[in-house]
Amino acid sequence: MSDAQYFGRKAREWIITAGSLILKGMEEKYAVEMKSKTDPVTEIDFRCEQFLKEKITNEFPDHKILAEESDPLDNSSDIRWIIDPIDGTTNFLHGFPYFCISIAIEKEDKILAAAVYDPYRKELFYSDLETEGTLLNDKPVTVTQTERVQDSLLVTGFPYEHNDIFYKNFLLHRRVYERSHGVRRTGAAALDLAYVAAGRSDGYWEFTLKPWDCAAGAYLVIKAGGKVTTVGGQGYSPYIPSLLATNGLIHREMLEILNEED
Repeated sequence: MSDAQYFGRKAREWIITAGSLILKGMEEKYAVEMKSKTDPVTEIDFRCEQFLKEKITNEFPDHKILAEESDPLDNSSDIRWIIDPIDGTTNFLHGFPYFCISIAIEKEDKILAAAVYDPYRKELFYSDLETEGTLLNDKPVTVTQTERVQDSLLVTGFPYEHNDIFYKNFLLHRRVYERSHGVRRTGAAALDLAYVAAGRSDGYWEFTLKPWDCAAGAYLVIKAGGKVTTVGGQGYSPYIPSLLATNGLIHREMLEILNEED
């Protein structure tokens, strides 16, 4: 078993257990903090992240960890775990069943394995360097074969802060909506990307992502046969906030639409 497979096996084991903690937490009264006016974090986020960090540090004490709700853990290894304990916290807080846990395992800017888990639907999206394609509950999935934006269903996301990017994306939302089957705003980037990988939508774009939002999901899209760049068409990195992920067939047309002069 390769390192990628072993790390991925552990990620799948731990992410499912963390998902059960989240579902149990939904039935409790829990504390809520506001990181900004529109960006909540709950006690369950912290609990889930702490569980995952403890599992990683116990099994791999020299590995680095980059997680949303705590300071980075910079150890000696060149392996980094990138974690979002609950992507879609606002949805979770309101009982809207669209949220997930995201884990990517990275070595020298290369993803070794990635998992996105929706505990509510018990859907685990997964791939690693040794796995052919992307799996959903151990069954292969692929991106769609839609060839035109006018036949596509797209998804986007908006920043928490109501800034220039927030209002710019409203204009782009309308532009794409008018030329497609529709645009959804579902509120969990990692799951949005997993849905592109699984052929449930044709593409997704956003401007203000963090590595824990997109590292795992973008990898799943690529492994499922899709394409990922920045919204401007440059090479993708989880450390660049701009992202466009599609089935590949509509990618050029989406770039043209998103980059039209106003």
